Amino acid sequence: MKKQLLIAAILLLTSLASATVGPVVHWTFDSDATDIAGGNDGALVNGAAITNTPGEYRIGTGALTLDGIDDRVSTPYAGISGNAARTTCAWFKCYGATGAYQSIFSYGGGVNGSRWAIYIHEDDGRIVNAIWTGRACGDTTNLWDGQWHHVAVTFPPDGTHTRDIKIYLDGYEDATWYVNGDTQTINTSTLFAFEIGHGNGGANRPFNGLIDDVRVYDRALSGDEILALASEGTITVTVDIKPGGCPNPVNVESNGVLPVAILGAGDFDAAGIDAASIELAGVRPIRSSIEDVAGPAAETSDCNCGEDGPDGIDDLTLKFKTQEIAGALGEVNTGDVRTLTLTGVTQDETPIEGSDCITIVGYHDPFKAEDVNRDGVVSMMDLMIVANAETGGEPCHYRPRYDLDGNCQVNIGDLALLSEDWLIDCENNPTSPECIPLDLDGDGFDVSVDCDDNDPTIYPGATEIPYDGIDQDCDGNDLIDVDGDGFDVTTDCDDNNPTVYPGATEIPGDGVDQDCDGCDGCDDCYQDLDSDAWGTLTIVTDNDLNCDNTSVPNTTGITGDCNDSNSSIHPGATEIPGDSVDQDCDGCDDCYQDLDGDDYGSSVIVTDNDLDCDNSSMPNTAGITGDCNDDDSSIHPGATEIPDDGIDQDCDGSDAVG
Repeated sequence: MKKQLLIAAILLLTSLASATVGPVVHWTFDSDATDIAGGNDGALVNGAAITNTPGEYRIGTGALTLDGIDDRVSTPYAGISGNAARTTCAWFKCYGATGAYQSIFSYGGGVNGSRWAIYIHEDDGRIVNAIWTGRACGDTTNLWDGQWHHVAVTFPPDGTHTRDIKIYLDGYEDATWYVNGDTQTINTSTLFAFEIGHGNGGANRPFNGLIDDVRVYDRALSGDEILALASEGTITVTVDIKPGGCPNPVNVESNGVLPVAILGAGDFDAAGIDAASIELAGVRPIRSSIEDVAGPAAETSDCNCGEDGPDGIDDLTLKFKTQEIAGALGEVNTGDVRTLTLTGVTQDETPIEGSDCITIVGYHDPFKAEDVNRDGVVSMMDLMIVANAETGGEPCHYRPRYDLDGNCQVNIGDLALLSEDWLIDCENNPTSPECIPLDLDGDGFDVSVDCDDNDPTIYPGATEIPYDGIDQDCDGNDLIDVDGDGFDVTTDCDDNNPTVYPGATEIPGDGVDQDCDGCDGCDDCYQDLDSDAWGTLTIVTDNDLNCDNTSVPNTTGITGDCNDSNSSIHPGATEIPGDSVDQDCDGCDDCYQDLDGDDYGSSVIVTDNDLDCDNSSMPNTAGITGDCNDDDSSIHPGATEIPDDGIDQDCDGSDAVG
C-alpha cells in the first residue's frame, strides 16, 4: 500500500511539474486576435472587431465586439484534450437574450463527453459548461444583464466526470448543478478547434456583446488565483467611514445616517466615480456629493483612521441609512469591530473597491423573536418548529425557548402570535421571500415597482404627462421641465425649447425672446440711426419681436453698419472707388489699378487694404482713373502732348497737331 501511495505521489508531482504556471493561450484583444502566450493567433471573422473605446473593454486597452448574428474569432488552437487538467476563463459582457445559447468559447467533438464549451443559457442566462449531452451549470442567472462578468471553469488533474467540474463567477465558486447527471465521463476531443464568440461543429450559438482576455491554463487554478484574475483592473480606493472621527464608532440603534467618504488623491479623481453604483456592505447610499472632507490616514490598513480635515483634494461623500448598514451586519454588540467593504465602478465602468472598519456601539439583533429558526424571515417553517416543540409546565423556573407569550408553555397561544406576525409580515417586510407582490391594476408591473398599483396608466416607463401633478413613469417626479433646460414651466417662457429660459443669451432680431425677460415678447434689436435697415453694435430693446422700426424707431434686426449717420453707407452698398470712403463696410476702399506708377489708374478696380489708394499699403493703386495706357508712365491725363507723334499722351482721345 505504501508503495502504491508513493507511486501516486510521484505521478502527481510529475504532473504538476509539467504544468505551465501561466496560460498556454491568451487572447487579450487589445488590438487584434493575437495569442500572446502560445502563438495561436486568431482571425476576426465576418463583422467581429476590436473596440478600444474606454468603458467597452475590461482589461488592457481593447475588447472583442460581436453582433450576436455570425461574428466570431477562429483560432488554430486544438485545446486541452482527454481528461487533462485545465482552466478556461474569460471576461464577458452580454447585451441580452437572443433566444439561443450564446457561446463565449467552444472546442472539441460532437459526442458525449467530447466537447468543452462555455455558454450562456438561452432560458435563464446562467453559465453552462457543455461537454455535449452532459452539462455543468452555474446557479447565478440573468448574466445577459449588460455588465462585465468573469467566468472560469476548472477541471482537476485527477478528475474524470462532470462532478469534478467547478464553475467560478466574478472570482467566487458558483453553486454548480448538473444536467443528465454528474457522471458523464470527460474525454475532450480535438476535432474542432477553439472558437471564440461562436459555437463550432455546426452549432452556431453566436454571442451578443463583448468578450475580453480569454485564457486557457493546463492546470486547475486555485480559488485564490481565480479571485486575483477577477480582481485584475480593479482600482483600490481609500474609504473613510465617519471622516474625521476615530475609531469610527457606529451606533447601530440610531435611526440617522452614516457618512462615508471615498477620498480623492493626486492620481485619482473621486468625481469620476459613478455614485449610483456604490454599495457599502451591499447597501446603497441615499445621497452623494463632491466635497473636500478629509485626507488619507498615515497607515493603509483597514482599521487605521485619520482625524485630519480637508487636504485640498475633492472627495466623494456618501450618506447611508444606519439601520440598513446595521441590518447587513447581523448580530453585533458594543465593542465589536467590523470591516465594511465598499464596491462600485467609475464612470468608464472600471471597478473600484476599498474598505474601512467600524467600532460597534449598542446592540443589534436582526432576528425577531418569532423568527425561531433565525433565518431572517418569519415563515411557515417557524410555525412548524413551534408546533413540534416540547411544552413546558408550571411552576416555570426555566422558560421554554419557543414560549412567545410568556406563559411558560409552548401552546396554541404561541402559534397564534406567530401566525399573526407571519400574516402581517408582508406589510412590515414586503421584501420577504414569503411575500408575493401583486399587480392589481394589470399593467404588467407589480406593487414592488409600480408607484400606483391602482392605476393602469401609471408604471415605470409610462409616458409622462407634463404639469398634471401625477408621476406617470414612477421616477419620483411629475414632468415640469419638458425641454430639460433646468427651468420649469413656472419660469420658462417656452418649455418646449431648451435654448429659451431665464438668463439665456438673447439673439437680436430673430423673433424669439430667448431670455424670458418678461416684457411680453420683447426682443433685443440693433440701433439704426440713419434708417438704412443696418444697425451698429449698440443694443436697444424693442417692444415686440420684429425689430422693424415700427414700435421703437431706429431699430433693425441686422448689424454691421460702419457709419450710422449716413444711409448710403452699410454692408452691401455700392462702393465708389478712390473716394476714401468705405461705403460697403468691408474695411477697405476700392481703387484703380495703376501698373505704371504714374498716379493715374486704368478702369480695372482693385480693393486696397486701407482707404487712401496712395500706393502704400497696396502697390499699383491710384485714386484717379483715366489712364489710357497703363504700361507707360508718360501717358496719363494732363501729360504733355507731343505733336504729330501718333501718340495720345494726355489721354484726350487724339494726338496734337503741330
